[in-house]
Amino acid sequence: MATSSSVPIRSRSFRYLLLGLGLAFLFRLGYGLCSDIWFIDQQQVYLIGLKYFCTGDWPYFGADVGRHIQLPGALQGLVVGLPLRVFSIPESPYLFLNLLSFIGLVFFSWYCAKRLPQFPRWVIYTWLFTAPWTLNWSTNIDNDSYVLFASCLFFPAFLETVPELSLGILPASLANALMGFAFFWTAQFHMSFVLMAPFILTSLFYQTRHAMRALPRIVLFLFLGSLLSGVFLIPTFVQYGPVAGMGGSQNAVTFNAANILSFPVVLARYLSLASCEIPVFWGPTRLDDWLF
Repeated sequence: MATSSSVPIRSRSFRYLLLGLGLAFLFRLGYGLCSDIWFIDQQQVYLIGLKYFCTGDWPYFGADVGRHIQLPGALQGLVVGLPLRVFSIPESPYLFLNLLSFIGLVFFSWYCAKRLPQFPRWVIYTWLFTAPWTLNWSTNIDNDSYVLFASCLFFPAFLETVPELSLGILPASLANALMGFAFFWTAQFHMSFVLMAPFILTSLFYQTRHAMRALPRIVLFLFLGSLLSGVFLIPTFVQYGPVAGMGGSQNAVTFNAANILSFPVVLARYLSLASCEIPVFWGPTRLDDWLF
């Protein structure tokens, strides 16, 4: 039973947490607003939403993956264009993007703190909100930046569906719905969504390994979650058909056995994402370095 003295301490800690989160949001928003938008990827992504805002034409496709290859779905255009309609200033898509990534990171930080109860929460929150790669690819308008939000939902949900890894803090129905939502959300922003498929299949295996009768319920919630984000793919396939509606993205997914030999390079890149690697974000001149 909590003592009278512990209640004010908890209340004060909660206020400090809210203050810290508010400052973190403002810092990330300011960082994104000061980032370079003149790279071709950022320009294209912003223009997809700007076209929807100016013309009202439904955005059937998202960003270009390569020559003659576009990602299907309307989410890319909507996440940029709808904020402009709600608040017609050029910065409104940045505000919405930072709100999305902020929500995702708060959820992921909370989950990491649950998995590491002895680790200082302030270190977990601070690092996840300011890690260089995360900071640079979730605050500035780019198709990659919208993937973080879904990823922060997907992987805790995956862990909670594997009995050997679960903490039991997310209901199985919610976890499956989050995985379905994150999969089709990511599919409209970046080709890395294909990497989520093995995790979903692994989750299905462990969830049904001792109870096949649970499969219909699992599939139902996966479907319901998928519907929330996948519904924005439907107009594209209705308009262009199941093949042309893919925008050629199916041609970008192939198995390349030669990549097995590139494992050390892939591993180094993977580790760099979680490290404090900042030289990659320095500018071409000394002034740009100092500004950064």
